Amino acid sequence: MQGSFVPAAVARALNVQESPNRPLLETLLAYLKQKSLLLILDNCEHVIAEAAALADALLRGCPQLRVLATSREPLQILGERTYRLPSLNVPTTAEIVGLSASAAAGFDAVVLFAQRAQAIDCRFALNDDNAPIVADVCRRLDGIPLAIELAAPRVAILRPRELQTRLDERFRVLTGGSRDALPRQQTLRALIDWSYDLLDERERRLFRRLGIFITGFTLDGAIAVGSDESIDEFDVFDLLASLVNKSLVVAELTPESTRYRLLESTRAYANEKLEDASEREQLAERHLRYLHNLFQRVGAAFEARPCLADVLVLAIELDDARAALAWAATNGRVELGAELLIATPLWPRLGLACEALANAERYVRLVEGADVLLRARVWQYLAHIAFNYLQRLARAADAASKALALARASNDRQMVAKALLACALAWTWLHRLPEGEAALDEAEAAAPLTEFDRGMATFCREELAEQKGDFETAARLLEQMSSMHRSLGNDGGAFDLLNLAVFAYNRGETRQAIAYTRDALGPGRRPDLYRPFLLTNLTEYLLAVDALDDAREAGHAALEFLRETDPDGTFTARVVEHMALAAALGGDARCAARLEGYADARLRAEGHSRGSCPAATHERLRDILNARIAACELDTLLAEGAAWTSDDAITQALRIANAEVTPNATVNAPSQQSH
Repeated sequence: MQGSFVPAAVARALNVQESPNRPLLETLLAYLKQKSLLLILDNCEHVIAEAAALADALLRGCPQLRVLATSREPLQILGERTYRLPSLNVPTTAEIVGLSASAAAGFDAVVLFAQRAQAIDCRFALNDDNAPIVADVCRRLDGIPLAIELAAPRVAILRPRELQTRLDERFRVLTGGSRDALPRQQTLRALIDWSYDLLDERERRLFRRLGIFITGFTLDGAIAVGSDESIDEFDVFDLLASLVNKSLVVAELTPESTRYRLLESTRAYANEKLEDASEREQLAERHLRYLHNLFQRVGAAFEARPCLADVLVLAIELDDARAALAWAATNGRVELGAELLIATPLWPRLGLACEALANAERYVRLVEGADVLLRARVWQYLAHIAFNYLQRLARAADAASKALALARASNDRQMVAKALLACALAWTWLHRLPEGEAALDEAEAAAPLTEFDRGMATFCREELAEQKGDFETAARLLEQMSSMHRSLGNDGGAFDLLNLAVFAYNRGETRQAIAYTRDALGPGRRPDLYRPFLLTNLTEYLLAVDALDDAREAGHAALEFLRETDPDGTFTARVVEHMALAAALGGDARCAARLEGYADARLRAEGHSRGSCPAATHERLRDILNARIAACELDTLLAEGAAWTSDDAITQALRIANAEVTPNATVNAPSQQSH
């Protein structure tokens, strides 16, 4: 309907006849002036200006009139009250996992899908098997009723899981709506086409550019990717506001700022338009540079004043950073990608240390021909992740040595200090104490350390003191680290308690170590970053005091966590060894031997000598195995375990963790730690 025909359409709906020589608007005003009624202007976005002018004139001249207008944007007239119709509620990604049919029925989007699917195919029923799949389909369709109406009938030819896998082709799949619907409501593409075609050229340009973001963006992000010689940053603000008003961009208020996002379907559409305009490569580079600058700024602040909360504000950018890293690696922007990767400790701080290590391993190869200082920084980052978060000691020591050689070649004193500190930490834990202490001394003398590096240096000094048996110095340094955390406003509680527990255990105060560790894992703490350390150590401490039931429970929790996060890693191997001791104490010496074979092989492969990690479990276990199994058979069993995959070992270790404790099993071998 053309805008000039809006008054005529209203007159026709009200059966008002146009009078000769009199404007139709005057006729409408005269007819409605004394009437009390509700006038509905439905779907008026394509004639928004004319509809707004008519509504304003009628409301001013007819005091008993009320107007209800539906549109993708407000009329923006005096007295207007806007209500944004929300999508149907959908479960979050976390809620979808293991979602039951009864729980899924609490979400309107899932209920609508089930109703429409049953109308097409009476055999369809929501059950516990398909509920998570249907819920994910509804989530990925953003709870948009029309999209769900188009998706649900596809169950006649596609199972829910097949539909789920084809959602990336949503504009081809979601077609064939009701024949009596408007044309734009018969396919998802037609619906978004309708909204896109109503935009002016600059609104279209910004809209498609915003599709480069995966998890949303701030105004700064929109300016960084959307502005150019044709759209300046002030234009971006106005155009973004217009896109929000037209319901193509969602604005979400947070306590700190406003974030914006495109619904998943509109983002897919925007990306198609980005490809059509041949702008994807240009926008991907802008996206990379924006994230690089953002992460660099936060990373520099963290080095100067290590505050975990400052780093965690970047967590929402994680998927965008992943996409930018992948694009940089394959499009000749490896230097920028490397800088983005190493800018902040975001990945390991979110419990994604394995992902961070894999990225670091990729980028040390990619930057082989780059500037020597950048290469040193990437190798040092690799060493930091391998040592501090995954305990891959052999890899950490090798990477730190490479970083040190490159840092010396760069003549950058600050980088030399960082690389020396990485070497000091790895060598100390490899029980190469003279080398570790010498590297630490040189690091502290090479250049002024950042606040973050001073904390790492203090940690290294504490470890050196503890391994030398100088517990008085170690205790003083532990208190110094705790004071530093408090002064920075960090929640260092879990980390401080972890170190206090290790300190107490090494002094023979095992029950105190258990208390510290349970406190670190308790309510009010933020132990996620240190959960592998805490659960692994707790299992060992409980075995040391013969609390076999509790040790199995802790071991089970540790294995379930590590199976998802780091199945091939050091912590997994250590927990497997703890469960080997539990098996031996429970009377299953042969299973214990195989588990020990796996654990010992993995720990040696990662560079762990028995001096660099608590040896009590290992020594106690070997005593039992040597007493119960003949030497030749023991060697065979150990070799069988050494050939296991991590999945084999975890499966068997979980079987032990879930087993019942044999009465009086712990009397077979005394604890070697003081209680």
